[in-house]
Amino acid sequence: MDNLSYMAFSKRIAGYLAERTSASEEKEAVLAYIIELLVLNITGVLLAGLLGFVLGVLYGTAICLLVVALFRQTAGGAHSQSALRCGAITMLVFPLLAISGKLWTLLPYEFTDFLSIAAIIVSFIVIRRLAPVDTPQAPIVSPARRKRLKTMSILMLAGILAVTVFLSQSSIPSAAEIQNYLSVSVLWVSLVLTKHGHKLMELLDSI
Repeated sequence: MDNLSYMAFSKRIAGYLAERTSASEEKEAVLAYIIELLVLNITGVLLAGLLGFVLGVLYGTAICLLVVALFRQTAGGAHSQSALRCGAITMLVFPLLAISGKLWTLLPYEFTDFLSIAAIIVSFIVIRRLAPVDTPQAPIVSPARRKRLKTMSILMLAGILAVTVFLSQSSIPSAAEIQNYLSVSVLWVSLVLTKHGHKLMELLDSI
């Protein structure tokens, strides 16, 4: 738990709940951390949506958030050591991913297919080699669970591939745009699984 934990609001709520349930001080501290983490993460998502709306990429921001959130549950990846910074990163990164995907749509359609193929290949290699990437705070000690999470990550990537193939053959007006949102999302997932992704989070934590 980082040194920015236990903000006033989380301490008050945790204190109230601990008093009502006669919880120990240790459980109260854990509860305060969980409350703070949830509130800051939800706030980060809402602010990302708001910024995406302001920048005209709300739809793309939502897609990127959903894809990355699903993969985070199975593949894991680098985390900020601060819940507050994590919320700020969420607010900024996902609208930027959406903008990148939208700008890529301005290029000829062949570039969309190229980005999709490259993203799927890179993501498969990274997930196959590295996923799941755990943290010291929540280590994955079971080999069976590790194998299951890797398999689930690969299956989700296969689902992204299936959707991508469908979109590439579709006449839906926004098909190329959605395709690009999926591509930049899985590339971000791949990045945070690598040492470079961890170094990036360390750099952001140092700011």
